[in-house]
Amino acid sequence: IGRQGALRALGVSVVPGGVSESPSKPRLVNLNQDPLFSECLVYYLNEGVTIVGLEARCDITLSGPDVKPRHAVLTFSTSEEVAGGLIHLCPVHGAATYVNGVLVSSSSAASASSSS
Repeated sequence: IGRQGALRALGVSVVPGGVSESPSKPRLVNLNQDPLFSECLVYYLNEGVTIVGLEARCDITLSGPDVKPRHAVLTFSTSEEVAGGLIHLCPVHGAATYVNGVLVSSSSAASASSSS
């Protein structure tokens, strides 16, 4: 399969120098204190539940001193009522989870087509 194929199978798009856009799917974009690493990884969300955390069995695995073994649960569902679908975020208790730089401490939902 190769590295790019394996990453695509995991829902990750790696593009040298930036983010590859796929306007039809919601995505998570990594941010990093080092600007050379920001926006280099994109995690596309499939419909259904996506578990994010440190454990290898998570759908999206992250690393770092503040990442919990099971950090957050995202649920993406399409909806005729909400353009682009709806993403429900449920941070695990004690897991610092941010959306567009804002700390999210309880379950929340947003349109998948919005940037906020």
